[in-house]
Amino acid sequence: MLRASFHNIQTTIIENIQKASEEIKIAIAWFTNKEIFGELIGQLDNKVKCTILISDDIINKKLNVDTLLKHGCDIKIISSKHEKFLHEKFAIFDNKILLTGSYNYTYNAEYNNFESIIITDDSQLIQQYLIRFKNIYNSAIAFEQKVLTSNLSEGIIESENILEQREKDLKEELLRSLEECKKLNIKFDYTAAYDILERYGAIGAPKRIIATGVNNVQSGFLKLALAQRLDLTFEYIITKEKYKSLFDEKTIKDAEKRLKSKK
Repeated sequence: MLRASFHNIQTTIIENIQKASEEIKIAIAWFTNKEIFGELIGQLDNKVKCTILISDDIINKKLNVDTLLKHGCDIKIISSKHEKFLHEKFAIFDNKILLTGSYNYTYNAEYNNFESIIITDDSQLIQQYLIRFKNIYNSAIAFEQKVLTSNLSEGIIESENILEQREKDLKEELLRSLEECKKLNIKFDYTAAYDILERYGAIGAPKRIIATGVNNVQSGFLKLALAQRLDLTFEYIITKEKYKSLFDEKTIKDAEKRLKSKK
């Protein structure tokens, strides 16, 4: 297998994370994407070994590394003071699948850029990247926030901050809807809803719930429909013009279809 992907790159990365059963190796310059982060936490909890190499750029302060470490991730920094800047963007899954290309794990890459990746199971190419990963790992140092001093990402931090603020606004609105549901005595698994929001972020959580109907969380949609309060559903909130651009076309269409079916 050898193919290129120019669209839905985040989805491709997440699918491969979910399919991994033994080990994930990632070398990435910039990592701020909470959906990918959440999927990695899930796989760490499933006892999949995960090793991440990141650059010492200040943008990586946005990554909740303490949580990754708590869940058993081996995460290291390449210090540009002692080595070259880590500009790599590749991941190896179970030593069988390689994804490599231009795509950093950032909101900027997902929403603002033209990006591409190559996906392959070519064993010889994967072996070369495994050696590459090992060599970079051997020059890495333990993660410390104070080491994140490089500022090559300075040009994209403003864009990242704008997208991050929009996600923050979305999260606050989703949380307000949950609180209002409590006041209305709408009964469903609030703990699961909060956990999904925390793990996958305000963008990843609705996508996951809409796609899978996670456990009893999605039953809340039906109860809100019966209460004639569809305005409190995640589906309604993410289809607002302010947030639509944060979601892929399928998620928005599925949300709109679900809302239409209950009107």
